[in-house]
Amino acid sequence: MNKYYNVMTFMLGFPDLCWVQFGKTREGRRMGACISVGESPASPKWSLELEGKTIHLEFDPGRPDGLRLTGLLRNTGSKLILHRSYCDQVRNLCQYGIYYFPTVVYNHKGRIASNDYEIVVPWPLRDVANLQASDVMRNDDGTVRRVHGMVLDPEKITNDLVLFRVMGNEGEYFIRDDLMRLWKAVPMEDPLIFLNDVPMQASAKS
Repeated sequence: MNKYYNVMTFMLGFPDLCWVQFGKTREGRRMGACISVGESPASPKWSLELEGKTIHLEFDPGRPDGLRLTGLLRNTGSKLILHRSYCDQVRNLCQYGIYYFPTVVYNHKGRIASNDYEIVVPWPLRDVANLQASDVMRNDDGTVRRVHGMVLDPEKITNDLVLFRVMGNEGEYFIRDDLMRLWKAVPMEDPLIFLNDVPMQASAKS
């Protein structure tokens, strides 16, 4: 059975690591609000805002010591922002279901620090959680609001799922163990990119 891991997009501590916030287009339009983790990249909101544009990212001014670029750029928007060397490994394993948006990263002085990062958006959201074993917050009508403490159901996971997001927690990213090994082989230090492996348990049959 394959193992799966969380990818960390938000982590406090390690003040030397770079954090980014979303900047503006040349026309002065902010580029953050249009990148909704819960929407399809093919939706009108995405296509109207991002088609033909490069997304501008800025070093977080609230973290002046955060200068070190790593394989994954931390951010408070639950976005998966990966260095191109990591994206290349995703492209090698994932033939569809992943959208890529090029970025330019600016440092605290407004100078270009890198143009080697892309925002990576797995879509669609996958119905592969074991809701019986997970910690589920529900709305008044019983529908799922959010899933914490995610437990994946191995019987729902198909062989093509390498990097994906799950219904009920759009801001959480999961990767298969073979992609994790490829990322670890990339010569770019990133001490925080992985969490513990995600628990797996088949749902009880009704």
